Amino acid sequence: MADVTHRVVQFAKLPMQRLLLYLAGQEFRRVLPGWANEFYIVDDHANGVLTSTLRAYANADMNVLKAALTLGVHPNTLYARFQHVSQITGLQPRTFHISPRC
Repeated sequence: MADVTHRVVQFAKLPMQRLLLYLAGQEFRRVLPGWANEFYIVDDHANGVLTSTLRAYANADMNVLKAALTLGVHPNTLYARFQHVSQITGLQPRTFHISPRC
């Protein structure tokens, strides 16, 4: 699980999603949507910013202003992150609708 930028990685510091993807192998990957691996790789490189944004948005009952306040960022930052999530997954995080790409 180490790479060129991180030659040694402590087991306790591995993100749970990445660990599950690594250990479960093909069985687990078959049930995940095709975009999941790429999403978690990008999220790991961003230090979990995308998942924390989505969680804050969900906890704020899909209210961008409340989520931005919780995260301490400008609402436009959330919109930019939502667009990044959309580019990776093909899903629109601001809605409940699921796209056919899933």
